[in-house]
Amino acid sequence: MWHYEMLDVLCQQELDIALDDKPANMNNAEWAKINLWVCGSIRLCLAKDQKFFVMKETSVKDLWKKLEDQYMFKSAENRLHLKRRLFRFQFQQSISMSEHISDFNKILADLTNL
Repeated sequence: MWHYEMLDVLCQQELDIALDDKPANMNNAEWAKINLWVCGSIRLCLAKDQKFFVMKETSVKDLWKKLEDQYMFKSAENRLHLKRRLFRFQFQQSISMSEHISDFNKILADLTNL
């Protein structure tokens, strides 16, 4: 979910261009400034223990890739685990229906990301 929220923030600030290669019509100083803004924006949205993992990254592409590699596991084991959770998913009397639906949507979102 963080991945999509961060993309939304960058799009609102019109800084999502930093996730791609440098445009040909942009000078290096302007590109470096945008790169710093985006790295800062991303790090501001991380928890402290996550920041230590990427605090020395100065390139948006490297920072983004490192976060994806760390937190968006795409292994067969993870896929199997999520499918098993989906197939065994049942309503529990101790939680509300909105929590139940939210949990179901989280599982579906995780599967879609894989």
